[in-house]
Amino acid sequence: MQLSRDISVNKNTAWLLQMKIRKAMEQDDELILDGIVEADETFVGGKINGQFPRKKNQPLKPRGQEHLQPVFAMVQRQGQVIARVINKASREEIVPILKARIAKSSVLVSDASYIYFPVKEHFKSHEIMSRGARIFKRGIYHKNTIEGFFSQFKRAIIGQYHSICEEHLQRYLDELCFKYNHRTTEDKGYSNLLQKLICKPFSLKLGN
Repeated sequence: MQLSRDISVNKNTAWLLQMKIRKAMEQDDELILDGIVEADETFVGGKINGQFPRKKNQPLKPRGQEHLQPVFAMVQRQGQVIARVINKASREEIVPILKARIAKSSVLVSDASYIYFPVKEHFKSHEIMSRGARIFKRGIYHKNTIEGFFSQFKRAIIGQYHSICEEHLQRYLDELCFKYNHRTTEDKGYSNLLQKLICKPFSLKLGN
């Protein structure tokens, strides 16, 4: 709405313009992380209003994390980040991403979830931080970097986006990753983005 007022167009045109820019920010599928790589999942979504109390014969509503959208991310220490919307926080979803996007010579840092156990021998080493055992740091290994990225993303939802539908969630993740991955460049990735917008045609239908 603010952009539509700033450039004097209707809100649908402003939204479509923003989404085309986000499409230009798509993450590089060839990017491989190396060194110390922190990996974690988070869940995006709000509370279900009116879940309790339940009337007689009323069907049960989703509990826990069933109504939330899982997001998986990996960040190279002092490097770049990769984030993906996934269907379920499971081994079947996450392990193939880890193996494909992280170099074998890397040190993987994760929580104590069973999800990460199959890759223990795949990388140079696997450092586990356990919240339950109150192990948040072991020497130079910790998950502060990935948790900081997730914090930025959720603050953006609350303060800037306000709400995001599941259909377009990956586009917003691409935007946050682009900004993070160009944070150390002089122009914050502006020239790179401008070149993509000028040289590459984008086709994007306006959703509901």
